[in-house]
Order: sequence, then structure tokens, then C-alpha cells
Amino acid sequence: MDLYSLLQQLFSVKKRELSPLLFQDDKKALLETTDDEKNFDLLKNVSSIATRISNKGVEFCPRYVFDGKRTFSIEDLSDEDYSRLLSLDFMKMPVNLRAQVTGILWNQKKDYLCAQTAAAAYSELFDLWYSDEDWLEALNMIKRAICISSQINNQKLLTSCCEKLFKVLIDNDGNSKDFLPINIIEILFSQSYGDSISIMGILDKIIINSKDNPHKVEEAYLLKHKYLTKSKKEDSARQLMIALGDYFVDYAEGILKTDKQGPLRANYFFNKAIMIFRNNGEPKTAEITHRKLIEVQKEILKLMHTFSTPFDASKIIQNIDDNMSDLSFQESVIRLTQMVCFYKKDDIKKKVLNELNLSPSSHIFTSRCINSKGQTVFNLPPLDLSNPEGDEAVLELHIHKKMFEEEGMAGNLYLRFALSYIQNKFAIEKDDVNFLVDDNFVIPQGREDIMKSGIVMALQGKYYEALHILAPQVENVFRCIANEVGALTVTLDKDGISKEKLLSSIFDLPELQDCYDNDILFMFKGLLNEKAGANIRNNIAHGIWGLNSAVSGASLFFICAVIKLLAISSKKYMDIYNNQDKLHSFIALEKTCVLNENEIK
Repeated sequence: MDLYSLLQQLFSVKKRELSPLLFQDDKKALLETTDDEKNFDLLKNVSSIATRISNKGVEFCPRYVFDGKRTFSIEDLSDEDYSRLLSLDFMKMPVNLRAQVTGILWNQKKDYLCAQTAAAAYSELFDLWYSDEDWLEALNMIKRAICISSQINNQKLLTSCCEKLFKVLIDNDGNSKDFLPINIIEILFSQSYGDSISIMGILDKIIINSKDNPHKVEEAYLLKHKYLTKSKKEDSARQLMIALGDYFVDYAEGILKTDKQGPLRANYFFNKAIMIFRNNGEPKTAEITHRKLIEVQKEILKLMHTFSTPFDASKIIQNIDDNMSDLSFQESVIRLTQMVCFYKKDDIKKKVLNELNLSPSSHIFTSRCINSKGQTVFNLPPLDLSNPEGDEAVLELHIHKKMFEEEGMAGNLYLRFALSYIQNKFAIEKDDVNFLVDDNFVIPQGREDIMKSGIVMALQGKYYEALHILAPQVENVFRCIANEVGALTVTLDKDGISKEKLLSSIFDLPELQDCYDNDILFMFKGLLNEKAGANIRNNIAHGIWGLNSAVSGASLFFICAVIKLLAISSKKYMDIYNNQDKLHSFIALEKTCVLNENEIK
């Protein structure tokens, strides 16, 4: 049997996804020539390549990617493979395999004849596969046919494909419960094809008939907006968007009355309405809607439940007593610094990636951070499961979030009790912390006294007051270090006015990163200035850091981390450490110890 006869047998079903499973060895044994066998193996690999089709083109990619491994990919095709594919008789192939092979040859080798064959094959697949009930994959086929026809300027086939879609749209008349008419109109708009009056009428029907489907209504409004904008009817386009904003407000108010989880959903739609009103010259309406949103956000907190877990702190307290008993105040503070782990970015990164492998849902969905008023203050974008390290900025946000969680646990489960131990044992005065501050080369001249005040307040348990001092002072420490090593920490605007750079950019200055531990910089950047982290400096600067926030685990960790930061640059620290043998050993907490033993000096 020759190759083409065998392929027709394998692809006998009208609609069947390409799959390497069709190419079994027992079928290969039916072939008569070695050349056909090689082509059989090659087509098996080609059939395993997945496609991602959009209005703009196609991406050929591995069918499966997992744990750093993947199936056959377009990159694996050799020059010999392409020569073999070009030598095949495409018209003797099953139409779906013909479309795949010629589509790859056009995409990778820009062979014009292959492009013509591919476009015709994709159009034929639409005819074979389309039905009112099962249309999604068929629509992908005609998208591909239109895209290739446009690329090679085959106006005849391009017009034919658009005519097919327009006929389906008119027959459907906007009555479909799914997104078929929306998708068709998007394709037709991209090709400037169709009677715009008829299409606008269909969009109106979709809006009227889909009041309970806000996502479909939004798409219909946005498509109408595109047509009006294209026709340069700016005022009509603006009024249309205001109507969409009104719809979102009405929808949000409706679900507040009918849905127990209404505040959570209404929050989303009120937000969308506010943005629409602001962007279309309706600031007063936006303000009114914002006031409604604030009231709804208060209700969100009532829907959120806290979960408590029994926790026995007796072993932690005993461990702290074992480590701190018989130590002086200064020695106890040094012991406290040994209990603080300065996290390494790469270690936390490994934890994030490991979590992603074990539980993909933990990092592949956008997560919202909500404050004590129920307001969303930050949206953490998801990681790409197939390439989590592809977007370094997004990955760093997830590292900051994970580090924030670790810092919170360390502060709550250990450092809180260590700080209480010191507070209960000693009456602390400002001069008691001279050993941390005096002659400390990282503290700018003239800032010694205010730094002492912040540390003493922290060690006395006045955390709220201490944080308002320590956060801006630590920011200034890093600014001054950057200045000392020659970094430019100010900007100059066009009017010649100098302004201090944002703290986030200070941490990223190459001069600072060249001279200072990058893990410490990254950790303090998260503690002070990242919404995915503790963001302490920004919250304090805006006056929204409350008493409850000041006693959180992350806040206590920050306080202890600041003390450790000063300790490692203190001239008197090592003198005290060297003169107390007990500080040279540490009794680790059983299993649940939050300490990093490498941090113990």
C-alpha cells in the first residue's frame, strides 16, 4: 500500500483531530517503501504539533509542556524534513492533514503555492465542520483561511470566506445563546466586510436579548463602538460607552438584590462603570458610582470568613527562654537578630515554582489583595504554566508575595514571642541601644537619635509609633548608601527642578546592587515598597497603616529585620558577640522552627 492510500484510511472520519495516535506501527508496516515509511514518521510528528489560531495568525507549538519537558515542536523540524514535506502530493492527503502540512510550510518557509493550498484547505474544513451546535473549531479554520488569503492577496478566496461568514451571521440574526455572532462580527470587522447597518442591527438584538449576560453585552457594545469610531461618529461612540456604563450600574444593583454573593460581583461591575464614565467625560457620574462602590465594598468583608487553627505556643516560648535566659539586654537583642532569617530571592523563587508544579491553581489565576475596607488594592497577575520564568516582572511579584507570607509566619509564630520576652524582662531606655546605632556606618549623620527612638519604641512594644519612624528612616539609609557609591538618586525635570527618585527605583540602581547584598535589597524592597509584599512604607506615607496592621506578623518581621540590618553594620555588635559564649550556639525549635540555621552567627 502506498502512503496516500493509507492516510485516507486513517483519516476516514469527517471531523477528527490530528493526532500522532493515528499513526500506529502496525499501520506503518503496510507501507511498501522505505521512503513512505520515513514520510509516515514525519507526518506523525507534524500531526502532534498543536496550533493556536487567532484573527492575526497562527502559532505552532508543542501539544504538551510539563516540568521542563515537551512533545514534538516546530523547532524540531530539520531542513531535510522540510524538503520531504515539500515533495509530498498535498492533494492526495486528507484535508485536515493537508491544511496542517501546507500551513506549516507557508508559516515557516513562505512558500506561496503552499499558502494557496492551505487557505483552500482551511476553508473546506469550515464547510465540513460547521454546525449551529458545534462551530468553534470550524470558525478557527475559516479564520486561518481568511488570514492566509489576506497575506497572499487572494481576493477571490478572501471574499468567498467572508461571504460564508456573513450568510451565517444573517441566518443566525443574533439569536444564538453563545458568542458565535460576536466572533463572526469581529472577523468581518477586521476585513472591513459586510453591511454595517445590518450588523449594527444584529448587535442591538444581542444587547436586548442578553441582559443577563454582561460579558456578551459588553462585547456587543464594544463592537458597536468600533463601527461608530471607524465611521468617525465620535459623539455617538461616546454616548454608546456611557450607555454601557449605565448598563453595568443597573446590572450591579440588580445582583445586589438577588445574589447572596452580590457584593463580590457588583464590585467588579461598578469598577468597570466608573472607568467608562471617567474616560468618556462623565466625572460626576463616575463619582456617584464610586460612592456606591465604597458602600458595596463594606459589605464584601461580611462575606469573608476567617479560619482559626489551634496553636500551642508553649514549645516556642520554652525555646525562646532556653536561648535568651541569662543574657543581658544587649545580648538578648543580638540573640533576636539571630532569630531573623534574611530570605534569599532564589530560595523563595524555588518555592514558588515548586508550588506551581504541585498545585498549579495556586499561581495561574489572577488574585486580588483586599484591604480592611473591602477595597481591592492590588491584582496579582498569574504565572504562565508553560513558561513561568518567561515574564520576570510577574515572577518577581509572586516571589514578593511568597516572601511576604513567609515573613508573616515568622513574625507571628516566633518573633512576636521573642519581642515580648525582651519587653517583659527589661526596662528599656534610649541609651540601651547605643551599641546598635553609634558609629554605625549605614546610618546617615544626624539620624542617630531618631533611629534610636524608633528602635526603643519597637523593643518597648510601641510598634505603631516605631513603624512610623523606622520605615522612612530605613528608606533614607538605602538612599544614602546609593549616594555614597555614586548612584544618582534624583531626577531633573524640563524646568530644572530636582526630585528624589521613587524608592522602587532606588533599590534597582545598578550602583547599589553592585555594592550591597542583592537578597537584602530585594527583601526590603518587598517589605517597604511592593504591593505584592508588605508595602509598609507606602501604607505609612498615605496614613492608612492602622493599629492592627502594626502588630501583624509582617510588621514585626520588618522591625526585627531593621534591627538585624543595623546589627550587621555595628562596630560594637561583634565585641558583645565575641564575649558571650552562649551566643555562639543556638537551640533549634523542633521541626516547626522558623529559623534559618545558616543565619545563626
